[in-house]
Amino acid sequence: GGGFWAIPRVKFLLRALLELSFLATYSFVLLRCPHARSVLPSRLEVFFYVWCFLLAADEFYQFKLAASFFAYANGFWNRLDLLKYALLLSAAMAHAAAVCLLISSKALGGTASSALSTLGLSRMLLSL
Repeated sequence: GGGFWAIPRVKFLLRALLELSFLATYSFVLLRCPHARSVLPSRLEVFFYVWCFLLAADEFYQFKLAASFFAYANGFWNRLDLLKYALLLSAAMAHAAAVCLLISSKALGGTASSALSTLGLSRMLLSL
């Protein structure tokens, strides 16, 4: 069963198109966002972070299918994926911290310099 979507070439082509579109989105976020005038994330950034979360959830599902963590982490690509998602999570948390700093500095009447420096950290982590 499965029909058209179970054909190996179709699955490969679909996976390749998804990877290319993910890389294009990732590149656009990296190239556009350092010049953004606002600390608040754009719709594309939010979409990118949601996409990363869904990819991480798929990776977690693969981890649950493995016999143990050591069986899962034995594969090179699985270790690389873990590193990638750890860096993406760190970047998302730094961006969230920058937004929180911006909101608190506006509420207290201060400047947004700490929010912008935290946003710079987020961009650096995302570019790794």
